[in-house]
Amino acid sequence: MMELRIKSKAEIRARAEVGFNGDFFQIIPYLISMVNYADPSAEVCYLPADADDEVLGRSLRLAFSGSKVVSAETFHEVFASGKNQEKTAERLNFAMQRYGYKSKRALLKNMMCCWISLSERVIQIKPTHHKSIDGYSGISVDGEEILHLPNSATDDEVGKALREGIRRCTSAIR
Repeated sequence: MMELRIKSKAEIRARAEVGFNGDFFQIIPYLISMVNYADPSAEVCYLPADADDEVLGRSLRLAFSGSKVVSAETFHEVFASGKNQEKTAERLNFAMQRYGYKSKRALLKNMMCCWISLSERVIQIKPTHHKSIDGYSGISVDGEEILHLPNSATDDEVGKALREGIRRCTSAIR
């Protein structure tokens, strides 16, 4: 795999979060601002655990197309409105009903999460550490667990790398 790096935050054109709990993938487009956060107006993509790598990679690219940079003012408006928190609760309730989970804890207990960034040249897949039932932190800033692919990688290659990123996630609660 070619070793490329994202050089600065200014280079980042899109972000997404991918969660996987053994039963399904959840792909969420992110807004980029003072803090990166799930776009409350974006559609979340749910895929079965056995989705093929090409579909997984293509779905991630679709999430990138829904990601955008927003102003600090927009960031403050969204957070003050409570829309982000409301959409997070709706997403959890939808996934619980769709996949038959009886509680938020049961749904999230095994959820591994990768933060993905797209620059002009690089897709960066950053595995996280599952530190609390609904909290994640980066494992490192620039460690060996982070995967870097050229933006020209095929959807199949992106899907394979995403699965590898999920495998590299760690957890304090499993």
